[in-house]
Amino acid sequence: MASEFQDYTYVIDKIPDGGKQHKKMLELYNNLVAYISHIEHWKSTALQLAKNYGVRIHSLEQRIEELEQERRWIPVSERLPKHDEMVLGFKNGKVTTGFFLGASHWQPLPQPPKDGE
Repeated sequence: MASEFQDYTYVIDKIPDGGKQHKKMLELYNNLVAYISHIEHWKSTALQLAKNYGVRIHSLEQRIEELEQERRWIPVSERLPKHDEMVLGFKNGKVTTGFFLGASHWQPLPQPPKDGE
């Protein structure tokens, strides 16, 4: 875009004051075009980063939801644990560990740590 005006600098030289004002305007125009180009580049970069981080944030939010569902207290009115499953139970205001014995809520025990954890 800037080059189309630069090609006509020979015409500016024929203006009585040597085209000083016109040359200055051309220089300012070229600087503005370069500045706009930089802004467009950074805008494009910022939009790509926002998209990438947005995808990452969404996947992290989904994982948080999954973990919350795994670790929530399950009321016995919703479902009971398997008869041979050790669980955390909530009964009479206390948390207990063991097989299901009349608790009002329960949740599965977490997985044991792996070697090196």
